[in-house]
Amino acid sequence: MLLQRRKAPQGLHARYRGCHLNRYAKRVRERWDDALSRVGWEEFERRIGEYYASQGYRVEHTGTGSGFGKTDGGVELKLFKDTAYIVVQCKHWNAQQVPHNPVHELIGVMHTQGANGAILVTSGEFTRAALDSAARFPGITLIDGPTIRGMIGPIEEPLLQPPVLAPMPYRELASYSRRRDAVLFGVAIVATVASLLVYTHLIRTATLPSTKKGSHVTAPVVAP
Repeated sequence: MLLQRRKAPQGLHARYRGCHLNRYAKRVRERWDDALSRVGWEEFERRIGEYYASQGYRVEHTGTGSGFGKTDGGVELKLFKDTAYIVVQCKHWNAQQVPHNPVHELIGVMHTQGANGAILVTSGEFTRAALDSAARFPGITLIDGPTIRGMIGPIEEPLLQPPVLAPMPYRELASYSRRRDAVLFGVAIVATVASLLVYTHLIRTATLPSTKKGSHVTAPVVAP
């Protein structure tokens, strides 16, 4: 199957073509349009795990790159073979380049985990700063979109084609959480006020019959 690439979409169109763009991130120079670019996060990581298993590694899945599943220091895969222990982080980013920050974070995780190697995989591209950072640290390998496609080969089209979302940047995630909390607080206040109004109405309705009964006029008694 011939792999095709297309120019990255611009503006708001890019936001809804499968990646939540950080306004400070660099867009990819060319964007892939193939089956791998359309699979979900878990499938992307599973394919990578299967490749390394075929190379004789024992693969341990520890999380998902979506950022909301179980994670182990930001590592999605752990590879074991003889004396080798390699941690792998997967970035299924199709619309924006992976910057240098994940490179430095993975280096720290590699030392924390006691691993003797680290691999950072993306389905797209790395920035020049990310490539330069990795070149200064032995033991870390960057695998970009063309390389990972050459490793795992062509794959079938996914049955479902959900949008592939990049992890929401911390600032935007914090802003979203604050907005969500404010909305929930407002809804709680409205619900409380509505409950009080209904309760007051029920009390008033319940007292009306007894008031009318107590205010009836007694007919005059006629003497025999």
